[in-house]
Amino acid sequence: MVDISTLNRDELEELKVQIDKRMVELEKEQKVAALAEMKEIAKRHGVSLEEMVKMASSTASPTGQLPKFQHPENPKHTWTGRGRKPKWLIEALEGGAELEDFAI
Repeated sequence: MVDISTLNRDELEELKVQIDKRMVELEKEQKVAALAEMKEIAKRHGVSLEEMVKMASSTASPTGQLPKFQHPENPKHTWTGRGRKPKWLIEALEGGAELEDFAI
C-alpha cells in the first residue's frame, strides 16, 4: 500500500496517471474474461454466442419494451401491451380467451 501523504504534487499526478491507465487495462481484462465466460456458457448449451445475441435481438421490440404477453403455442410471438394488438391475440380474444391468459 502506498502512503500518499508523503507524496508531493508531481508524484501524486504521476500516480494518478498510472491509476487511470491501470483502470483502463483492468476494464479491458474484465470484458475479455466476461466474453470468454459467455462463450463457454453458450457452448455448454449447444449454441454459439452469436446465435444467442441474434436470438436476444430478434425478441426485442422496436420500442425496447419487454414483452408482457406471449402466444401459448409459439413463444416467438409476443406483445409488449403497447400499440396495436397482434393478429394472433385479437383472434384469441375474439374466440373467448382472456388477455391474462397470455401474460408472461
